[in-house]
Amino acid sequence: MKTKLILAFLFVILVIAMPTMAQQSLDAIVDREIGQLVSTYKTLHAAPELSHHEEKTSAFFATQLRALGFTVTDRLGKYDRPGFTGYGVIAVMKNGDAWIGSFTNGLRMVDHDGHFKADATAVLPTKSVGALAKDPTDDSVWIGYRDAGYGVTRIKPDGTVVLYRGEALGSQANSEVWDIQVQPATRNSKRRILVTFRRGAVGIYDGD
Repeated sequence: MKTKLILAFLFVILVIAMPTMAQQSLDAIVDREIGQLVSTYKTLHAAPELSHHEEKTSAFFATQLRALGFTVTDRLGKYDRPGFTGYGVIAVMKNGDAWIGSFTNGLRMVDHDGHFKADATAVLPTKSVGALAKDPTDDSVWIGYRDAGYGVTRIKPDGTVVLYRGEALGSQANSEVWDIQVQPATRNSKRRILVTFRRGAVGIYDGD
């Protein structure tokens, strides 16, 4: 009986002490990592870069990931200007597959482990992919191009390819596409596709 009481008492002490032990462990982790975290913060903020032109930032993270044992593929494609390298865009699907687009290599799909699955470049009007967006409504992928005049392409989950040019895009049909965002459909409204053009205009399109 006495042995059981002692064991019960030790168990209660352990339960009471666990939050303190966990906090001490967390504090120890913070103390151990704070130097590296502050260094990373200073490194990133010491070299601010424009959106889609984060060459130093991407190089920094590639170095960190390699140090952790990851295999890293960098300099995917290139920028729209000859002096830049490393441009690429990604749209991740619900099942973990990802469409990867670049200015020079077109559009390809990999699975969640990074293995090649498909190349859709042949169905596009040009391989100069500059913008990708996943449609949360049905997992379609919307594609814009850094070459002028090719409009926007939509690839549906069943493989159907739809091209949107002059009639759909109106006065912006001959402009390069800089970005695409999708607002999913709701009970009271159709989906909306927001397209940013290089000329500075933003087109808002809706439909099925």
